[in-house]
Formats: sequence, structure tokens, C-alpha cells
Amino acid sequence: MKIGTKLVVSMILLSGCCSARTQILPKENGFLALAHSDSESCAFEECQKKAEDYCTARGKRFVLVKNESNYQGMDKTAKGIMGGIGAVSGAYIPTSTSEDYKVSMTFKCK
Repeated sequence: MKIGTKLVVSMILLSGCCSARTQILPKENGFLALAHSDSESCAFEECQKKAEDYCTARGKRFVLVKNESNYQGMDKTAKGIMGGIGAVSGAYIPTSTSEDYKVSMTFKCK
């Protein structure tokens, strides 16, 4: 396989992955899963996966009680303007961080 082909295949495989910093915390009547990511859907998926794995490891099933998502990144209008400036100037201007979205999920294991 040519190096260029390997690079393209690697980029395609990596683009489907998401990464979120996730943790599980005990609550009085269940558990709280928290995830932070640059993508809301990624944070939600990783939060739910971690919560389901947590229950499965205990021989129980995951039951969602409540979930919430908050955007805490750069103002979206400013983010668009910065991206446009970067595209025009050819300079890389970072506008996203791994903390842009916070998903919290209250759940029980039954």
C-alpha cells in the first residue's frame, strides 16, 4: 500500500472517533456521569457508554434518569468569525477546546 493511501485510510478511521473526558460520580439515589468534549454528540455518546459499562460491570442494566447538555465554549458568532479569518489568512486559529460541551447524565443501575 502506498504511503498516501495509508495516510488517507488512517485519516478516515480517525475522523470517526471521538474523545471525551468522562467520569462517574456516586449520588444519593444513583450515579452521575459527566463528559467534556469539543463535540456535543461525542460527549453524550461517551457519557452514555461509560454509564452503561459501569452498570454492566456490576451485572445490572443502565437506566437513564435525566441528561443535560451545556455549551461552555467560545461565543459561536465569534468562533465563526475567527474561523473565517483563519481561512482567509491561511493561519491556524484554534476555536474549539475539549471543554466546549459538558454533558451530565443522572442514571441508576437496576
